[in-house]
Amino acid sequence: MKFFEMLKRFKSLGDIESAIANAQTELNTTLTQTASAKDEYERKTNELNSTFITEKNRLDQIIKDKNSTLVDLDKKINASQRTVNTIEMMDEYGVPDYEDSLDELEHKRYTFQEKVKEILSWGKNSRNGLWYIDRAFTLDGSSRDGRIMQENQAAGYAYVLNAYLDKKEKSTNTFTAQVEREIWNKFDLYQKRADKVGIILNREYVSTRIIIINLSIKIKALKKLENQRLREEKRRIKEAEQLAKDIEKARREIIADRLKFDKALGRATTEQERQEIKEKLNAIDKREREVDYREKHSRAGWLYIISTPAMPGMVKAGCTRRLDPLTRVAELSSASVPFPFICHAVVFSDDVFDIETKIHNYFNDKRVNKENLHKEFFYVSPEEAINALKDVFKCEIHYIDKVEINEEDESDD
Repeated sequence: MKFFEMLKRFKSLGDIESAIANAQTELNTTLTQTASAKDEYERKTNELNSTFITEKNRLDQIIKDKNSTLVDLDKKINASQRTVNTIEMMDEYGVPDYEDSLDELEHKRYTFQEKVKEILSWGKNSRNGLWYIDRAFTLDGSSRDGRIMQENQAAGYAYVLNAYLDKKEKSTNTFTAQVEREIWNKFDLYQKRADKVGIILNREYVSTRIIIINLSIKIKALKKLENQRLREEKRRIKEAEQLAKDIEKARREIIADRLKFDKALGRATTEQERQEIKEKLNAIDKREREVDYREKHSRAGWLYIISTPAMPGMVKAGCTRRLDPLTRVAELSSASVPFPFICHAVVFSDDVFDIETKIHNYFNDKRVNKENLHKEFFYVSPEEAINALKDVFKCEIHYIDKVEINEEDESDD
């Protein structure tokens, strides 16, 4: 009915056709606008996608660069930490600067020691010497007896001053402002007493002795560091020799095992038997590759976490380049300890010295011996050390919990 009512509005067929044409035009216009809007939508979508991809790539590159920077910073921090540890140790020995070599320090000390000898060579009662008489005294009216009394008094003050300075030089391990104040306070005390009898003590002499004491402490610290370095270097050389022996022994065993299984393969009568022998030969090949790798990579090795009932409450975190880390632990167990070491865990690393430095720095405030940084004992539990390796440094842990005893020492008992 509605359709017929709509037709009544048109007076003729031409009106209807005209209305249809107008509707068709409007429809075409709408379709054109829709298509244009669709094209614009797709264009903007493509632009947004392109912008998103470009921005994502930019952010990915930034993240990559930041991660690379973090890795570089981590390496620099580890290198700096090793330097800081050395500096802190030298500070403990009262060495405020470290630009001079041992030879340079010893040359400086020699120069000032010669200056001390020169002052002493002037003998008694000289303004260039250790002391001189500033005011003449008389004793019972005798100038001669007064002079003898002053010379004896001066010799006594010179003796006790030298004895005090000698003791300071031998006993002082850390040169601080407090140590220097103590020396000057003692000198002022002696000078005050000497002044009562007209004696002047040489301040320049004391200044020179103070410099010598400071230089001697620096030399002592550097010699100690050098001795520690030489001992560590000697240990590493010895271990490198032991590693070479381990590799030679391993190669002989590999050759013997391969020859044995090659012969067995030739005698095998079933496919299953041949397959089992081939698997063993593959395992031998793997062993050979591992030995080759260890021989070519001088920093690869094992870090071990060990403890002993003889040293409760602490662990040793050390490293070894030996093929079998437990061999090194067994050697340590034979080194004058009442009870053998228990190996709790080991970690293999392509740079074992780097991971050793990291774990030592991590527990630096818990070192047992804070003076000798080559001593590897820390006041931590085995679990704390293992968790740090696992959670902080992301190491793969090989749990052991085994007592290692040197077999040769055990047989000797």
